[in-house]
Amino acid sequence: MIELWAKRPKDGKIITLKKHTKDLLDNLEKLYNKLNSKLSDKLGSIYEDDFYRFLKFACFYHDLGKVSPSFQEILGNKKYYNEYKKLLSTKIRHNILSLFFINKEKVKEICNSDEALYSILLSAVAFHHWREDEKEYLLGLNEDLIETCKKLLEDSNGRKLEEILKEHFDGFSIEGFDAKDLIAFDKDLAEHIEKGGNLISAGIIPPYTLYFLPERLRMERALKIDLNLWIFLSGFLMRIDHFSSFCEKETEIFEIEKEYPKLDLEVKFSEKFKDSFWQKEVMNAIDDFKNKNIILIAPTGLGKTELAFLWAEGEKFFYTLPLRVATNQIFERACSYFNENIHIDDDPFINGNVGLLHSDADLYIVDKWEALRDTNWDGETPKIIEISKHFSLPVNISTGDQIFPSALKYPGYEKIYATLGYSKLIIDEVQAYDPRACAIIVKMIEDIVSLGGKFLLMTATLPNFVREELKNKGIQFTEVNLYKGEIRECEEQKIICKIEDITRHKIELRKKDIEEDIDEITKLAKKGKRVLIVLNTVKKAISVYEK
Repeated sequence: MIELWAKRPKDGKIITLKKHTKDLLDNLEKLYNKLNSKLSDKLGSIYEDDFYRFLKFACFYHDLGKVSPSFQEILGNKKYYNEYKKLLSTKIRHNILSLFFINKEKVKEICNSDEALYSILLSAVAFHHWREDEKEYLLGLNEDLIETCKKLLEDSNGRKLEEILKEHFDGFSIEGFDAKDLIAFDKDLAEHIEKGGNLISAGIIPPYTLYFLPERLRMERALKIDLNLWIFLSGFLMRIDHFSSFCEKETEIFEIEKEYPKLDLEVKFSEKFKDSFWQKEVMNAIDDFKNKNIILIAPTGLGKTELAFLWAEGEKFFYTLPLRVATNQIFERACSYFNENIHIDDDPFINGNVGLLHSDADLYIVDKWEALRDTNWDGETPKIIEISKHFSLPVNISTGDQIFPSALKYPGYEKIYATLGYSKLIIDEVQAYDPRACAIIVKMIEDIVSLGGKFLLMTATLPNFVREELKNKGIQFTEVNLYKGEIRECEEQKIICKIEDITRHKIELRKKDIEEDIDEITKLAKKGKRVLIVLNTVKKAISVYEK
């Protein structure tokens, strides 16, 4: 049998294309089983089981372009390269080359002749990786692509590579289809490109970039593209591919979607807060609390985080903050709740339920846990960092810059959106973002609500335009304002509950020397009031202290 390589992990063990494809299909099945029909009401035009089938075919087709001799040479498959380099010597992105070995007629049959679904599936394959120069492939300006098509058409080289793929996948089947029937050299596409055509005109929808946005929007309208279906199909393909490659590289088996831990946070918080448990009062006051979008306005330090954990309990969630220091603190807090059942000898990086995402997360994790126990990383990145990047954990603590830029729809944004589409998003300290960042956050909220996700926005002070923009976009949410002591259904403009309000600190500016207020300060202290005096020099502090 002809051996095609897909990966060469760090231990030197070869991962064949057939094995890599099987790994994707296995991880797809595991992910799908864990989702428990969470996508059923979010796919719009197709049933969940059909979506699962289409994703299987996308996984099978995504890396067929690795049949390229030049790609095999890069991996070190010298035997294959030396034997078949005459068939194709040009270097071309393997994800683009995959398009030339998809049996288009069979795919159209699988898609029930639905042109929109057909284009989505092919486009997901084409752009499961993206490099800046791939815009040239789309526009037909890449000389290597043109030369590749000429070479494929010459001496039936395309047909010969097709036969190599069929031999490699001998005995492989998907959904009752023999893999050999799914593979075919697409002569029409090769001739189209050779004659000056491009991938866009062949029905491959480009990613969201400024280069292609008008063309993409035109194609979406013409084909009546279901954008939710597009995001879930493309996003899950990327996530499954990246995760499978990570496991192959590490030569270990990890869970692509870890189960949410069994907890009862309400009982836990009741024990912690005793009678002063306003979070429970809010939870009980809102019908269907956990399925509502919520804006919470409350002072810092009051326990908003615990309300957020109650709201998200039982579902995968992402908790975002603007600053790394605050993110680290919430990470530790989340670990204290969601990792408490981990045995002391277990590795919290692998067996934990809480992930951390920010630019210095690896440094923080190593420093934190090396101080707590005897570890020896030998310069390796702790696995929890990689697992967090693959969104495999049920609880994800992150700085906003790791999540919110995907609202700008850079190539590959679908991976984040597809995960948020069945998760909950908690946005904390929104008042700390500048207006431009807030605008991006509002756009992300709009998008994930459309996908079926839920949001909880928490802040000490809410910029008015955020509330108004959400209303203008027709997004329904319940507003909890602890300053006013009210819970309001904003779409109906009615107060559904009054709760105990919280008095703000009031500031009075006095234009005089603080030493003139010594008598008032001591009088308040004698009444049992706590008084804080802050001065800006040691000399002044000593003087006031003595007086």
